[in-house]
Amino acid sequence: MPDLGQSVFDAFADHEDLVVWMIDVGDAFDDVYALAERVGLHWPILLDERGLSPSRYTELSDTVPQYPLNVVVDREGVIRYLSTQDDPAGFSAAITAALEAP
Repeated sequence: MPDLGQSVFDAFADHEDLVVWMIDVGDAFDDVYALAERVGLHWPILLDERGLSPSRYTELSDTVPQYPLNVVVDREGVIRYLSTQDDPAGFSAAITAALEAP
């Protein structure tokens, strides 16, 4: 879902309180780097070559597959959005709400 991430990154790039990153699970560094260069990703990509991170997120919901997973976490560390859908409007709305919350 690089397109979803890039559109969100571009839309909210001027917000200092927003951090956007991607976790790549199971791919080699060279492959991930090549993809980022090819599609022009401009945010940090965390590399999990050993595939350990999905198990940390599956406990969040029994109905959400491991990945791809879009998550919005507010300033207090509360998960406000959790989805595997390519839903730019929903994702953006959740980010806006998290940024506007006190």
